[in-house]
Amino acid sequence: MDQDTMETTQPDAEGTVQRAPVMSHTGLHYLVFLKRFSQLARPGSYLEIGTRDGSSLAAFDCDAICVDPNMRPKPAALNRPRTFCFQMTSDRFFHETDVRSIFPHGVDVAFLDGMHRYEFLLRDFINAERCCHPRSTIVVHDCFPAEPRLTGRVPTGGAWAGDVWKLVPILNELRKDLVLRRLDCPPTGLLVVQNVDPGSETLQRNYHAAVKRYAPTTLEEYGVERLWSEVELVKSRELVEDEELWSLTMSTY
Repeated sequence: MDQDTMETTQPDAEGTVQRAPVMSHTGLHYLVFLKRFSQLARPGSYLEIGTRDGSSLAAFDCDAICVDPNMRPKPAALNRPRTFCFQMTSDRFFHETDVRSIFPHGVDVAFLDGMHRYEFLLRDFINAERCCHPRSTIVVHDCFPAEPRLTGRVPTGGAWAGDVWKLVPILNELRKDLVLRRLDCPPTGLLVVQNVDPGSETLQRNYHAAVKRYAPTTLEEYGVERLWSEVELVKSRELVEDEELWSLTMSTY
């Protein structure tokens, strides 16, 4: 049994105890991992979509662009030489802003944690990749929820991952050139994307077809175990503690 799978016991209709796998993330909390990622990768430029109070922004001390229509970053999150804050939707930001006028060599690291609906995330990924360079890393939050109840289209109060998990099968299907890895970071995992291609137009050309195809699909139907198994697992604790594993897996800038 995988390290991120636990077993629970429950009786079936005839009273026989059955063991059912329950998926869980057992690695570093995603904010802790982002901090260690920043320390180890030493990026010179950072872009994030979805800033809110700046908790993820605070993990990085390099020049940064942050985008959120309703951000309220804490002062500690702005502790760097240059922080470019855009209080607007990501669609408007990418339409109006030339990221390369700020970061001429492209974005080293992008963190996507905006609107928790897959069609929004797919657009954010397309637009963020265009701002990258071939050695960039794109990190995506909430793509590996453990429970289908977290994945509704509308938040019902409490934890909400939305249906951004659909980005995983879309990238697997359309962008086999990308390197995808799953990190076991609570609460809802991280998707790490490498070998990006800023010039690729594949996702843009297939955007509407992909959105239409996955619109009716629910995680309950698709299956949590199936989703998690489609991407190589890298354990976050081992990654940040093993220099050889890091050098084989991640970029340093």
